[in-house]
Amino acid sequence: MGSLLDDLPSNGMFSKMHRGKHRTKNPQAYYATHDTSPPTDQIITTDKTNFLLLRFRAALKDRDARNMKRSVSNDLPASRTSPEKKHKH
Repeated sequence: MGSLLDDLPSNGMFSKMHRGKHRTKNPQAYYATHDTSPPTDQIITTDKTNFLLLRFRAALKDRDARNMKRSVSNDLPASRTSPEKKHKH
């Protein structure tokens, strides 16, 4: 039975990979030189509202504000709204 890798290209970026021992470099440890303790009065809470619901409610609020603005501008007399556009002939 042939290997699944037999038909792969033998040149290019992937041909330079070394087989066998893989050396992984351990990341250097960070040692703080200052006090990293949290403030004593700090209280961490979790917002239990779903992020999608927050976005949906914000979108509804924006839409309602635009509709309100539009309805107020439609209630104004024509002379108080934007100046009439001049048509080019």
